[in-house]
Amino acid sequence: MTTAPGPVPNSRGVRRRKDILDGARAVFAEVGFRGATMAAIAARAEVTHAGLLYHFATKEDVLEAVLADGSERGRSIVEAGREGADHLEALEQLVALNASDPGWSRLFSVLLGESVSPGHPLRDRMAERYDGISASLAAHLRSLRTEGGAWSDDDLDGLARVLLAVMDGLQFQQLTGARSHMTDDFGLLVEAVRRSL
Repeated sequence: MTTAPGPVPNSRGVRRRKDILDGARAVFAEVGFRGATMAAIAARAEVTHAGLLYHFATKEDVLEAVLADGSERGRSIVEAGREGADHLEALEQLVALNASDPGWSRLFSVLLGESVSPGHPLRDRMAERYDGISASLAAHLRSLRTEGGAWSDDDLDGLARVLLAVMDGLQFQQLTGARSHMTDDFGLLVEAVRRSL
């Protein structure tokens, strides 16, 4: 038995959905998820409230679509482990990508800061993201460790978390306008880690 194909989106609908996601990204980056309203998202996207509701029933649905649209960023690090690639290089590429896209960095930083509140819809997702990327990165660091190296498995678990913390911290510094050279500064840490392994 075959299932009937779903409706084929027309170009106007695809364009309208993109406008909504662009508007939602901007609103979430400015006021966070909790501060955003469907009315503000519709206004930023230049659609009617009914037009927004045609594409997304709830603010949570809009957030899910925004996050799905940008989900490839973190996934590249996890995928690197499955493909035998260099996680540290993937992290450096992610830092460079984030440095070149302050809009995305601001969105992620605002949502991350907001997600520490109990009951926030992204709290569990952010924790899973950090746990998954840290575990994958720690496994990669173990594979780079030289015979008789000084780093224990627990040390490498911690080092993986520190790498992510520095990455996010440099991103926050750059967003505040501090004299941060995010890509170069993170590269120094990666080189120090490689030498220590």
